[in-house]
Amino acid sequence: MLVPLTSFTSETIMAATLKCDTITNASNTGTANLTLDASGNATVGNTLVMGSSFKRNRIINGDMRVSQRGTSFASASGYTLDRWTLAQGGTACTVSQVAGISGFQNAAQITGIAGNTSFYFNQNIEAKNCYDLASQTVTISFYASISSGTYSLLIGANYANSSDIFSGVTYINSTSVSLSTTPTRFSWTLSLPANVTNGLQIQFVNQSGLTASNVTITGVQLEVGSVATPYERQIYSDQLAQCQRYFQIYRGATTGTDIARMFTGYTYTSTQTEYPFVFPVQMRSAPTLSNSSVSGIVIVANGTSYAISALLIYQASTTAAMFYTVNSALTVGFGVALGNAAASTTMYIALNAEL
Repeated sequence: MLVPLTSFTSETIMAATLKCDTITNASNTGTANLTLDASGNATVGNTLVMGSSFKRNRIINGDMRVSQRGTSFASASGYTLDRWTLAQGGTACTVSQVAGISGFQNAAQITGIAGNTSFYFNQNIEAKNCYDLASQTVTISFYASISSGTYSLLIGANYANSSDIFSGVTYINSTSVSLSTTPTRFSWTLSLPANVTNGLQIQFVNQSGLTASNVTITGVQLEVGSVATPYERQIYSDQLAQCQRYFQIYRGATTGTDIARMFTGYTYTSTQTEYPFVFPVQMRSAPTLSNSSVSGIVIVANGTSYAISALLIYQASTTAAMFYTVNSALTVGFGVALGNAAASTTMYIALNAEL
């Protein structure tokens, strides 16, 4: 007599191989969902639906490889490594691009942290890259460690109150993780509100009591879904181009005895030269010129080098702009070159379209 088996008290899992030609849903009356051939190929009957799409990471420069502005930012406030900002209070700290952990070339390290230091290490994600995240479940993952002891680091999410304007944000949610000296991957799953269509801010926040230790972060990823998938690797040139949508910097050679020419133009008047320039990457908005000084910037006109008293930008769009300089004693109609004085380490031209 057969006795019905109504319950299991234990379970044994064994390795096994399933051999078949097709896999078909029970209610499917047409083409098989998946067809397998003798060569190991798999053919999808209709549409292959992936839980996480190609280019799934909404964080730009999550592995901290791009740092156009430099590699160390003392008393940092504002943008540091590309796409990452630091706001702080109390004792000032430093953000640096450092060697990363296994599998990552670089990381961001926040140093000089005293007991009264408060810092917010943020990335603002523009509205165009958040539109489909409205009312979605997402997972944020990252690697982090501390140089000594243990410490609780807060990870938070906010949305912009107005489209791409992050001077005012609304809190969504936050959680904390316990750091140690061993680099560890953490993940956090949360539900986003509809208002993330205005733009999303991800931030790392220190909590009180951390003294004389360094916090290191890399491999930051934000993706749709409730599972943290492996960090999405990108070719460096693609990642640089993503960063240049928001910020572009141009530097001349810093060695040698000659003037390093960078841009060519013409003398428009006896006191002004102009340099039309098409950006290598379309920018988020018409950029501003963020040079704080014209030190080291010169022009060469008719074989003579001239210092400039001002560098400005006008007729700027998302794809091109005109630089112009203010000089004296120029001859109209000559071709000119704009660059840095011989061996100058201070010359740069920076275009800013950041959020």
